[in-house]
Amino acid sequence: MFDSTETEELKSELVNLAGRFASAQCRFLLLLAEFDRRGGWAGDGIRSCGHWLSWRLGMSYRTSRDQLRVARALVGLPLVTEAFSAGRLSYAKVRAITRIITPSTERILLDLALAGTASHVERAVRAIRRAGTPAAASTAERAASWRWDEDGYLILRAKLPPDDGARLVAALEAQLSSELVGPGLPIPEQRQAEPTPADLTRPVSGSSAPGGTAAPGGSAEPLSDTRSGELAAGQEHAPGAAHDRLAARRADALLELLAPDNGQHEIVVLLDVTHDEATLDRERLPIARATAERLACDSRVRGLITKDGNPLYLGRSHRLATNTQLRALLIRDQHRCQFPGCERKRFLHAHHVTHWLLGGRTDMDNLVLLCGFHHRLLHDQHYRGELRDGQFQLRRADGTEVTAQHRPQGLRAATTRTDLLVERHISKNAITPSWTGERLDLDALLAAVFSASAKETVG
Repeated sequence: MFDSTETEELKSELVNLAGRFASAQCRFLLLLAEFDRRGGWAGDGIRSCGHWLSWRLGMSYRTSRDQLRVARALVGLPLVTEAFSAGRLSYAKVRAITRIITPSTERILLDLALAGTASHVERAVRAIRRAGTPAAASTAERAASWRWDEDGYLILRAKLPPDDGARLVAALEAQLSSELVGPGLPIPEQRQAEPTPADLTRPVSGSSAPGGTAAPGGSAEPLSDTRSGELAAGQEHAPGAAHDRLAARRADALLELLAPDNGQHEIVVLLDVTHDEATLDRERLPIARATAERLACDSRVRGLITKDGNPLYLGRSHRLATNTQLRALLIRDQHRCQFPGCERKRFLHAHHVTHWLLGGRTDMDNLVLLCGFHHRLLHDQHYRGELRDGQFQLRRADGTEVTAQHRPQGLRAATTRTDLLVERHISKNAITPSWTGERLDLDALLAAVFSASAKETVG
C-alpha cells in the first residue's frame, strides 16, 4: 500500500506520528491522573485503578501500574508535561526520568531528555540512582520474578545485591568449568560450536580430503581415528539443539545448581487422553509428547475428573471441599478467581454457590474459586450466583447482572490545560532529540543533579 510513497515521505510521517503519539499519551496520562484522583474506577469488585485499567482498557497489571505511576508524577512536573504534550518527549523518556525526578532537578533532567536519546536517559537515570543509593540499603531492593513467554519458555529475572550476584555468577562459572574444560581451567570467552557428526567427515576449507584439517600451508591433515572417536563420543554430552551453545550450557548449569528434588515440589501435568495432549497445570502451557513421556517415567498418575460416581461429588456428607476437589477446581477454573474481571491467582477459596446452610451440596457443580477479597464481598453484599455451562454468573442484591465493570460518569468538562494539549500544533520533528553524537558526560550530570538536590534540601 506504500509502494508509491518515497522513502523520505515515510521517514517524515513516522517522525511526525511519533510526536503525535507522545502528545496523545500525555493527554491520556493527565486524564488518568484526574480519574484516579476522583476515584472514578471504584465499583463492584474493583480493587484499584490498576485493576480497572486491566479490565476496561486491556492493559496488563504491570503496564497499568507503570502508567499510573507516571500519570501521578506528571501532575507535579509542569515543564516535563509541557514538553511531553508538545510531542518533544517520548513516553519512554518520561517514564525513565519520573523514577528519580524532583522539582529541583526537573529542568536538568528535562534538558537531558530533550537533547539525548532514550538510551542516554536510561543510562543517566541508572547512574543517578546508583550514586544516590546508600550501600547499606542495597539489599532492600533484591527481587526475583518470572513470566512465561508466548513459546512456553520460562523467563527469569533477578535483582541481587553485588555480593550475592557475584556469588551466583561464580557458582555458574564453576559449574561451566567442570563441564566445558575440566576442573581448574578457565572458561572460553568466545562461543565455540561443538562439532556435529557431519562435521567429522566434512572437508575443511583448503583441504581436499574428507575428515581432514587444514594445515598452515593449505594441505590437509587427516583426523586421527582416536580424535574422531573422542569427538563423536562427546556428542551425547553436548547441550543438544541450541541457538547459542554457551548460553544453553549456562542454562543447564543453573538447573544443576538446584537442590535435588526430594518429592516436596509437585509439578502437575494434565494428560488429555481424548485429544492426546499434555499441558502444565498452572499455566496451561502445552508440552511436547516426548517431554510428557519422560515425566511419566517416575511420576504418580492420579485421575481427577471422571464421570459419575467419583469423589468430586460428596453431596451433603462433607461441608468443606477435599484436597482432590480443590485440585480439580484449580484445573477447571484455571487457577484464578472467578469473579468477573478478577485475575487473582493466589489464596483462593472454594465457595459454595448455593450456601451449605441453605442446602447447598459439596459438589463440583456447586463450587467455584474466589479470592479472599471477592469471597467476602459476595457474602457481605448478598450477591447471588450460579454456575451455568461452566461459567460463574453473578447478580447483585437488586437483581442486576455483574457482567462488566459499570461505566462510571465521564469526566465533565476537561480542564483548560488538557484542552490546550489536544488542540495544539505538533511540530513534524518535535520528537527528534538534539543529540549530534557527542559523548554523554555522566560526571557533569551527576554533579548538576546532586547540587540541585542539595540546594532543595537546604532551602
